[in-house]
Amino acid sequence: MSTITDNMQLNNGSNNKSPFAAENSNGNMDKDDFLKLLITQLQNQNPLEPMNDTEYVSQIANFSTLEQMNNMNKSMEQSTQFMAQDALMQLSGLIGQDVTWQSLVNANTPNEDVQTGRNEIMSVKKDTQGNIMVELDSGRWIDGRQVVNIGEDEAAAEES
Repeated sequence: MSTITDNMQLNNGSNNKSPFAAENSNGNMDKDDFLKLLITQLQNQNPLEPMNDTEYVSQIANFSTLEQMNNMNKSMEQSTQFMAQDALMQLSGLIGQDVTWQSLVNANTPNEDVQTGRNEIMSVKKDTQGNIMVELDSGRWIDGRQVVNIGEDEAAAEES
């Protein structure tokens, strides 16, 4: 028979571990730990004063909501990673293409000075922060979000 001592340890002969011993390396309990704790609580409750069933249902509902939020968070993280890979692949298809790019030089001026350039893309990479960087034929690296036009220059196209 299992008993719970004053220091919250579950003792059943062969197992002298705390119900919290299965904590993750970051110190948080996962769903299995929660269920083990809930089962232990139910097994060791006072039969004359059983756990309120609405409290039990509330705990399960809260746990279910938390689990769904964790699953959604993991799914969003994966989606973000796929989108970043997709952006890298799309920009790598522009290698050898002429692009027009813009860079904010001074955001403190009333007109926000913008530097514009036109170069050929030589290579594409992802930096340590996860941003897609584009190497221009001048040797300069720019953020992929700075590319504003691909292919023929707008001014040259209007002259034709």
